[in-house]
Amino acid sequence: MKEREALSVSGWGILVLDIAVFALAARAFISAFTESTTNEWLVVGGSALIIVGVVIASGFTQIEPNIARVVIFLGRYAGTIRRTGFVWTVPLTTKPSYSLRLRNFESETLKVNDAMGNPIEVAAVVVWRAPQVDNVLDLGG
Repeated sequence: MKEREALSVSGWGILVLDIAVFALAARAFISAFTESTTNEWLVVGGSALIIVGVVIASGFTQIEPNIARVVIFLGRYAGTIRRTGFVWTVPLTTKPSYSLRLRNFESETLKVNDAMGNPIEVAAVVVWRAPQVDNVLDLGG
C-alpha cells in the first residue's frame, strides 16, 4: 500500500468553530431552563450541539517535528499527516504516531587483505529512516 496524505487543516480555525458550537449549546440550555416552562426542543438542540462539538473535537491532534501521524478511520488506512503543529483531521479516527528521525550505524574498521595480500581497511556508515509505529498496526491493503 502506498502512503498518501491525509486530509488535515490548521486546528486553530476549527477550534474557534468548536468553541462556538459549545457556546450555542450552553445558550440553548440556558434558554430552555430559564423560561417558566421547559422547552424540550431547546434541550434536544443543545444536546445535539454537544454531540457535534465532541465529534469535531475528536479530530484535533498535536504533531511534533520529526513525527508523523497515521490516520485510521474505521480500521482502514486514511492517510498520513507529516505537517507539524496543531492540526485537525477526520474526526472519530485513531492517530498513532511514528518517528521520522534519521538513524545511523557506524561499523568498526576491519583490516583485511585483498587477493594479492595488500592490506585494506573497510568501514561502513549506514543511514536509514525507518518508521517506528507506537502501536502495532495492520494497515491492510
